[in-house]
Amino acid sequence: MRRFSLIRQAAQARAIAGALRRHGREQRSPPYAPEPTVPEGAEGFWVQPDQRVRLRAAFWPGSGRGFVILLQGRAEFLDKYVEAVGEWRARGFAVLAFDWRGQGLSTRQAADRRLGYVEDFKEFQQDLQAVLDHPLVLEIAGPKLMVGHSMGGAIGVEALGGPLRERFAGAVFTAPMLGISLEPGVERLARRLSARFVRIKLGQRRAFGQERRSGAERPFENNSLTSDERRFNVMAQLLKANPELAIGGPSWAWLAAAFREIDALAARPRESLGLPCLVFTCERDTVVQNAAIDVWAEREPLSRLVNLLDCRHDAWMESDAIRQKLWREIDGYLGERGL
Repeated sequence: MRRFSLIRQAAQARAIAGALRRHGREQRSPPYAPEPTVPEGAEGFWVQPDQRVRLRAAFWPGSGRGFVILLQGRAEFLDKYVEAVGEWRARGFAVLAFDWRGQGLSTRQAADRRLGYVEDFKEFQQDLQAVLDHPLVLEIAGPKLMVGHSMGGAIGVEALGGPLRERFAGAVFTAPMLGISLEPGVERLARRLSARFVRIKLGQRRAFGQERRSGAERPFENNSLTSDERRFNVMAQLLKANPELAIGGPSWAWLAAAFREIDALAARPRESLGLPCLVFTCERDTVVQNAAIDVWAEREPLSRLVNLLDCRHDAWMESDAIRQKLWREIDGYLGERGL
Protein backbone atom coordinates (compact mmCIF):
# COMPACT_ATOMS: atom_id res chain seq x y z
CA MET A 1 0.00 0.00 0.00
CA ARG A 2 2.83 2.39 0.85
CA ARG A 3 4.48 1.72 -2.53
CA PHE A 4 1.18 2.25 -4.35
CA SER A 5 0.60 5.54 -2.52
CA LEU A 6 4.06 6.83 -3.45
CA ILE A 7 3.56 5.88 -7.10
CA ARG A 8 0.20 7.66 -7.13
CA GLN A 9 1.70 10.80 -5.54
CA ALA A 10 4.54 10.82 -8.09
CA ALA A 11 2.08 10.46 -10.98
CA GLN A 12 -0.04 13.29 -9.63
CA ALA A 13 3.02 15.52 -9.21
CA ARG A 14 4.03 14.84 -12.83
CA ALA A 15 0.51 15.70 -14.01
CA ILE A 16 0.59 18.96 -12.08
CA ALA A 17 3.99 19.91 -13.48
CA GLY A 18 2.75 19.19 -16.99
CA ALA A 19 -0.39 21.27 -16.47
CA LEU A 20 1.68 24.18 -15.21
CA ARG A 21 3.98 23.99 -18.23
CA ARG A 22 1.04 23.86 -20.64
CA HIS A 23 -1.02 26.60 -19.08
CA GLY A 24 1.47 28.71 -17.15
CA ARG A 25 2.23 31.33 -19.80
CA GLU A 26 -1.42 31.97 -20.53
CA GLN A 27 -2.02 32.79 -16.87
CA ARG A 28 0.79 35.32 -16.56
CA SER A 29 0.55 39.02 -17.28
CA PRO A 30 2.96 40.45 -19.85
CA PRO A 31 5.91 40.53 -19.79
CA TYR A 32 5.33 37.00 -18.43
CA ALA A 33 6.26 37.37 -14.80
CA PRO A 34 7.88 34.33 -13.20
CA GLU A 35 5.90 31.94 -11.04
CA PRO A 36 5.05 33.43 -7.65
CA THR A 37 7.05 32.73 -4.52
CA VAL A 38 5.25 30.05 -2.51
CA PRO A 39 6.13 27.84 0.49
CA GLU A 40 8.50 24.94 0.00
CA GLY A 41 6.89 21.83 -1.46
CA ALA A 42 4.18 23.74 -3.33
CA GLU A 43 3.75 24.49 -7.01
CA GLY A 44 3.07 28.22 -7.49
CA PHE A 45 1.04 29.74 -10.30
CA TRP A 46 -0.96 32.86 -11.16
CA VAL A 47 -4.69 33.08 -11.78
CA GLN A 48 -6.25 36.07 -13.57
CA PRO A 49 -9.96 36.67 -12.88
CA ASP A 50 -9.77 39.75 -15.13
CA GLN A 51 -7.20 41.97 -16.83
CA ARG A 52 -6.65 44.12 -13.74
CA VAL A 53 -6.15 41.40 -11.14
CA ARG A 54 -3.68 38.57 -10.66
CA LEU A 55 -4.00 36.07 -7.82
CA ARG A 56 -1.15 34.12 -6.26
CA ALA A 57 -2.00 30.42 -5.91
CA ALA A 58 -0.17 27.38 -4.56
CA PHE A 59 -0.84 23.67 -4.94
CA TRP A 60 0.43 20.77 -2.82
CA PRO A 61 -0.14 17.24 -4.20
CA GLY A 62 -1.81 14.57 -2.10
CA SER A 63 -2.15 10.80 -2.29
CA GLY A 64 -5.54 10.54 -3.94
CA ARG A 65 -8.04 10.94 -1.09
CA GLY A 66 -9.44 14.22 -2.34
CA PHE A 67 -8.77 17.89 -2.88
CA VAL A 68 -9.00 20.66 -0.23
CA ILE A 69 -9.49 24.27 -1.31
CA LEU A 70 -8.55 26.75 1.44
CA LEU A 71 -10.44 30.06 1.54
CA GLN A 72 -8.50 32.41 3.80
CA GLY A 73 -9.80 35.18 6.00
CA ARG A 74 -9.37 38.93 5.68
CA ALA A 75 -5.75 40.15 5.86
CA GLU A 76 -4.39 36.60 5.57
CA PHE A 77 -1.95 35.00 3.14
CA LEU A 78 -1.50 31.40 2.03
CA ASP A 79 1.93 31.00 3.72
CA LYS A 80 0.19 31.15 7.09
CA TYR A 81 -1.53 27.81 6.45
CA VAL A 82 1.57 25.66 5.96
CA GLU A 83 1.00 23.71 9.19
CA ALA A 84 -2.63 23.00 8.29
CA VAL A 85 -1.62 22.06 4.74
CA GLY A 86 0.78 19.46 6.14
CA GLU A 87 -1.99 17.99 8.28
CA TRP A 88 -4.39 17.78 5.35
CA ARG A 89 -1.71 16.15 3.19
CA ALA A 90 -0.92 13.64 5.96
CA ARG A 91 -4.56 12.59 5.62
CA GLY A 92 -4.11 12.03 1.89
CA PHE A 93 -5.58 15.27 0.55
CA ALA A 94 -4.11 17.53 -2.09
CA VAL A 95 -4.40 21.21 -1.12
CA LEU A 96 -4.93 24.42 -3.06
CA ALA A 97 -4.58 27.82 -1.40
CA PHE A 98 -4.63 31.30 -2.90
CA ASP A 99 -4.54 34.94 -1.85
CA TRP A 100 -7.73 36.92 -2.43
CA ARG A 101 -7.39 40.12 -4.41
CA GLY A 102 -6.20 42.93 -2.16
CA GLN A 103 -4.10 40.78 0.16
CA GLY A 104 -1.10 38.48 0.31
CA LEU A 105 0.90 38.71 -2.91
CA SER A 106 -2.16 39.11 -5.14
CA THR A 107 -2.96 42.41 -6.83
CA ARG A 108 -3.68 45.31 -4.47
CA GLN A 109 -6.23 47.68 -6.02
CA ALA A 110 -6.07 50.44 -3.41
CA ALA A 111 -3.47 53.22 -3.60
CA ASP A 112 -2.41 52.32 -0.05
CA ARG A 113 -1.08 48.74 -0.16
CA ARG A 114 -1.73 48.41 3.55
CA LEU A 115 -5.45 49.09 3.19
CA GLY A 116 -8.00 46.30 3.41
CA TYR A 117 -10.08 47.11 0.35
CA VAL A 118 -12.70 45.65 -1.96
CA GLU A 119 -15.66 47.34 -3.61
CA ASP A 120 -18.00 44.38 -3.48
CA PHE A 121 -17.77 40.77 -2.28
CA LYS A 122 -18.91 39.70 -5.76
CA GLU A 123 -15.28 40.31 -6.73
CA PHE A 124 -14.25 37.51 -4.34
CA GLN A 125 -16.76 35.22 -6.05
CA GLN A 126 -15.01 36.05 -9.33
CA ASP A 127 -11.70 35.13 -7.72
CA LEU A 128 -13.00 31.76 -6.53
CA GLN A 129 -14.63 31.00 -9.88
CA ALA A 130 -11.40 31.81 -11.73
CA VAL A 131 -9.36 29.57 -9.43
CA LEU A 132 -11.77 26.65 -9.81
CA ASP A 133 -11.78 27.09 -13.60
CA HIS A 134 -7.99 27.16 -13.88
CA PRO A 135 -6.83 24.29 -16.14
CA LEU A 136 -4.60 22.89 -13.39
CA VAL A 137 -7.50 22.69 -10.95
CA LEU A 138 -9.78 21.11 -13.53
CA GLU A 139 -7.25 18.30 -14.01
CA ILE A 140 -7.20 17.29 -10.34
CA ALA A 141 -9.31 14.19 -9.73
CA GLY A 142 -11.21 13.30 -6.58
CA PRO A 143 -13.87 14.91 -4.37
CA LYS A 144 -13.41 18.56 -3.50
CA LEU A 145 -13.71 19.84 0.08
CA MET A 146 -14.11 23.55 0.80
CA VAL A 147 -12.37 24.82 3.95
CA GLY A 148 -13.12 28.47 4.74
CA HIS A 149 -12.03 30.67 7.62
CA SER A 150 -13.68 33.92 8.74
CA MET A 151 -14.20 36.11 5.64
CA GLY A 152 -13.38 33.05 3.53
CA GLY A 153 -16.21 31.24 5.30
CA ALA A 154 -18.72 33.92 4.29
CA ILE A 155 -17.48 33.82 0.71
CA GLY A 156 -17.72 30.03 0.78
CA VAL A 157 -21.30 30.04 2.09
CA GLU A 158 -22.25 32.48 -0.67
CA ALA A 159 -20.60 30.27 -3.31
CA LEU A 160 -22.28 27.07 -2.10
CA GLY A 161 -25.66 28.73 -2.47
CA GLY A 162 -25.08 28.93 -6.23
CA PRO A 163 -23.83 26.82 -9.15
CA LEU A 164 -20.51 26.06 -7.45
CA ARG A 165 -22.39 23.85 -4.98
CA GLU A 166 -22.19 20.95 -7.44
CA ARG A 167 -18.40 21.00 -7.39
CA PHE A 168 -18.03 20.23 -3.69
CA ALA A 169 -18.59 17.08 -1.66
CA GLY A 170 -18.35 18.84 1.68
CA ALA A 171 -17.35 22.02 3.52
CA VAL A 172 -15.69 22.98 6.80
CA PHE A 173 -16.01 26.52 8.12
CA THR A 174 -14.17 28.00 11.10
CA ALA A 175 -15.61 31.22 12.54
CA PRO A 176 -17.39 32.15 9.30
CA MET A 177 -18.01 35.89 9.06
CA LEU A 178 -21.82 35.82 9.13
CA GLY A 179 -21.79 38.81 11.48
CA ILE A 180 -19.15 41.20 12.81
CA SER A 181 -18.64 41.35 16.56
CA LEU A 182 -19.82 44.89 17.35
CA GLU A 183 -22.15 46.34 19.94
CA PRO A 184 -25.56 47.02 18.34
CA GLY A 185 -25.16 50.80 18.54
CA VAL A 186 -21.65 50.68 17.14
CA GLU A 187 -22.78 48.43 14.30
CA ARG A 188 -25.62 50.77 13.34
CA LEU A 189 -23.17 53.68 13.26
CA ALA A 190 -20.60 51.69 11.27
CA ARG A 191 -23.24 50.72 8.73
CA ARG A 192 -24.34 54.34 8.24
CA LEU A 193 -20.82 55.74 8.06
CA SER A 194 -19.47 53.09 5.69
CA ALA A 195 -22.39 53.55 3.29
CA ARG A 196 -21.98 57.33 3.42
CA PHE A 197 -18.21 57.27 2.82
CA VAL A 198 -18.72 55.01 -0.20
CA ARG A 199 -21.49 57.25 -1.51
CA ILE A 200 -19.26 60.35 -1.39
CA LYS A 201 -16.38 58.47 -3.09
CA LEU A 202 -14.22 58.15 0.04
CA GLY A 203 -14.45 54.37 0.31
CA GLN A 204 -10.66 54.00 0.12
CA ARG A 205 -10.17 55.72 3.44
CA ARG A 206 -9.36 53.51 6.41
CA ALA A 207 -12.30 53.10 8.79
CA PHE A 208 -12.10 55.01 12.06
CA GLY A 209 -9.93 53.36 14.71
CA GLN A 210 -8.17 51.02 12.27
CA GLU A 211 -4.38 50.70 12.03
CA ARG A 212 -1.93 50.23 9.15
CA ARG A 213 -0.40 47.32 11.04
CA SER A 214 -1.59 43.77 10.58
CA GLY A 215 -2.91 41.98 13.65
CA ALA A 216 0.19 39.76 13.73
CA GLU A 217 2.45 42.84 13.71
CA ARG A 218 1.08 43.97 17.05
CA PRO A 219 2.10 42.59 20.46
CA PHE A 220 0.91 39.09 21.33
CA GLU A 221 -0.71 40.28 24.56
CA ASN A 222 -4.46 40.84 24.19
CA ASN A 223 -4.48 39.78 20.53
CA SER A 224 -7.83 38.58 19.19
CA LEU A 225 -6.51 35.72 17.04
CA THR A 226 -4.94 33.04 19.24
CA SER A 227 -3.86 32.13 22.76
CA ASP A 228 -0.86 30.23 21.35
CA GLU A 229 2.20 32.50 21.42
CA ARG A 230 4.38 30.19 19.32
CA ARG A 231 1.94 30.10 16.42
CA PHE A 232 1.30 33.83 16.74
CA ASN A 233 5.05 34.37 16.39
CA VAL A 234 5.11 32.20 13.27
CA MET A 235 2.69 34.66 11.64
CA ALA A 236 4.70 37.61 12.91
CA GLN A 237 7.95 36.19 11.51
CA LEU A 238 6.38 35.58 8.11
CA LEU A 239 5.36 39.24 7.96
CA LYS A 240 8.74 40.40 9.19
CA ALA A 241 10.48 38.34 6.50
CA ASN A 242 8.15 39.65 3.78
CA PRO A 243 6.31 42.87 4.74
CA GLU A 244 4.60 42.82 1.32
CA LEU A 245 2.26 40.15 2.71
CA ALA A 246 0.75 42.47 5.32
CA ILE A 247 -2.36 44.61 5.27
CA GLY A 248 -3.84 46.63 8.08
CA GLY A 249 -7.38 47.58 9.01
CA PRO A 250 -10.29 47.66 6.56
CA SER A 251 -11.47 50.59 4.49
CA TRP A 252 -14.96 52.03 4.55
CA ALA A 253 -15.56 50.33 1.18
CA TRP A 254 -14.60 46.91 2.57
CA LEU A 255 -16.80 47.45 5.62
CA ALA A 256 -19.81 48.51 3.52
CA ALA A 257 -19.30 45.50 1.23
CA ALA A 258 -19.02 43.18 4.25
CA PHE A 259 -22.31 44.43 5.71
CA ARG A 260 -24.04 43.92 2.33
CA GLU A 261 -22.69 40.37 2.15
CA ILE A 262 -23.77 39.59 5.71
CA ASP A 263 -27.28 40.90 5.00
CA ALA A 264 -27.53 38.92 1.77
CA LEU A 265 -26.56 35.68 3.52
CA ALA A 266 -29.02 36.35 6.35
CA ALA A 267 -31.81 36.80 3.78
CA ARG A 268 -31.21 33.40 2.21
CA PRO A 269 -34.08 30.89 2.55
CA ARG A 270 -33.81 27.95 4.93
CA GLU A 271 -31.75 24.98 3.75
CA SER A 272 -30.39 27.01 0.83
CA LEU A 273 -27.13 25.02 0.71
CA GLY A 274 -28.39 21.45 0.63
CA LEU A 275 -24.92 20.32 1.66
CA PRO A 276 -23.97 19.00 5.11
CA CYS A 277 -21.28 21.34 6.45
CA LEU A 278 -19.18 21.28 9.59
CA VAL A 279 -19.14 24.71 11.23
CA PHE A 280 -17.03 25.86 14.17
CA THR A 281 -17.58 28.79 16.48
CA CYS A 282 -14.89 29.94 18.88
CA GLU A 283 -15.95 30.61 22.45
CA ARG A 284 -13.72 33.67 22.95
CA ASP A 285 -14.18 35.13 19.48
CA THR A 286 -14.21 38.94 19.44
CA VAL A 287 -13.94 39.29 15.64
CA VAL A 288 -17.06 37.62 14.25
CA GLN A 289 -20.48 37.30 15.84
CA ASN A 290 -21.17 33.81 17.18
CA ALA A 291 -24.88 34.55 17.58
CA ALA A 292 -25.18 35.13 13.82
CA ILE A 293 -23.48 31.79 13.14
CA ASP A 294 -25.88 30.07 15.56
CA VAL A 295 -28.89 31.55 13.74
CA TRP A 296 -27.52 30.50 10.36
CA ALA A 297 -26.85 26.94 11.61
CA GLU A 298 -30.45 26.64 12.81
CA ARG A 299 -31.59 27.43 9.26
CA GLU A 300 -29.21 24.84 7.77
CA PRO A 301 -30.23 21.66 9.64
CA LEU A 302 -27.98 19.46 7.50
CA SER A 303 -24.97 21.24 8.99
CA ARG A 304 -23.35 20.48 12.33
CA LEU A 305 -22.27 23.29 14.68
CA VAL A 306 -19.38 22.79 17.12
CA ASN A 307 -18.24 25.36 19.69
CA LEU A 308 -14.52 25.27 20.50
CA LEU A 309 -14.12 26.14 24.18
CA ASP A 310 -11.52 28.73 25.17
CA CYS A 311 -10.74 29.36 21.49
CA ARG A 312 -10.09 32.84 20.12
CA HIS A 313 -10.92 33.75 16.53
CA ASP A 314 -8.41 31.64 14.60
CA ALA A 315 -8.77 27.94 15.47
CA TRP A 316 -6.09 26.98 12.92
CA MET A 317 -3.49 28.95 14.89
CA GLU A 318 -4.70 28.01 18.36
CA SER A 319 -3.16 25.79 21.05
CA ASP A 320 -2.50 22.09 20.49
CA ALA A 321 -5.41 21.11 22.74
CA ILE A 322 -7.90 23.22 20.79
CA ARG A 323 -6.55 22.08 17.44
CA GLN A 324 -6.79 18.44 18.52
CA LYS A 325 -10.50 18.97 19.17
CA LEU A 326 -10.79 20.72 15.80
CA TRP A 327 -9.20 17.78 14.00
CA ARG A 328 -11.23 15.16 15.89
CA GLU A 329 -14.41 16.80 14.68
CA ILE A 330 -13.10 17.18 11.13
CA ASP A 331 -11.98 13.55 10.97
CA GLY A 332 -15.40 12.45 12.20
CA TYR A 333 -17.12 14.60 9.59
CA LEU A 334 -14.92 13.25 6.81
CA GLY A 335 -15.78 9.71 7.85
CA GLU A 336 -19.50 10.49 7.86
CA ARG A 337 -19.24 12.02 4.39
CA GLY A 338 -17.18 9.10 3.06
CA LEU A 339 -14.31 11.42 2.18
